[in-house]
Amino acid sequence: MQKFDLSAAWEDVKRLLGAHPSLVWAVAGVFLFLPQLLVSLVTPAQDPAATSALPVEQQLALMQDGLWQILPYALIAGIISSVGNAAILRLWLSRTEISVSDAIKTGLGLVITIFFIQLLSGVGAFFGFLLLIIPGIYLSIRWMVATAYAVDMNE
Repeated sequence: MQKFDLSAAWEDVKRLLGAHPSLVWAVAGVFLFLPQLLVSLVTPAQDPAATSALPVEQQLALMQDGLWQILPYALIAGIISSVGNAAILRLWLSRTEISVSDAIKTGLGLVITIFFIQLLSGVGAFFGFLLLIIPGIYLSIRWMVATAYAVDMNE
């Protein structure tokens, strides 16, 4: 197994972004930026001056209610973003010519896999941060490429 070189990966990303900038920005705009914009539009606005005068328990209750209101939208945006992330990775990592629709189909097929990768890496990094800061940072960096690996193995 070949050792991962982060600087070589960064150079590859810069080269691939330079080779297909309009395509990558179009896919990123639809699948990454637009869902987050829509979530921010449905997020209820709160007046900080009015809520700061409330007791902490009421502030937490208001925050919790707001989070429950946006949870379905945030989950949908997360799923759409995962599909877009996988599609962009498929476009970049493909060894042959691939269409955008095939890349999106790959992303749709990997939604559950990406969810579990993110869940497991998040839980592992959380426990690493509980031990000390350094193990959490180390685990976060090590698992950063797990989604790209899953997309690449799906070819």
